[in-house]
Amino acid sequence: MRYRHFISFSYGIVGGGFGFANTETRRIQPISGHSDVTVIGNDLAERSGYAWAVVLNFQQYPEPRAASDE
Repeated sequence: MRYRHFISFSYGIVGGGFGFANTETRRIQPISGHSDVTVIGNDLAERSGYAWAVVLNFQQYPEPRAASDE
């Protein structure tokens, strides 16, 4: 099973500027601390090509989905 989280974040654009966005993430374990939030922010920046990304808030969806639902 995977835990789904709604993530809102801010990001920096390479060359200047910033923005706000949201996404959904799926994890084997629920977010449980600052280190998880930092990893998610770093992954968002790397995958999206942002200069940086900072998670502002997250919310776990009520029920984890079975692996077959992905």
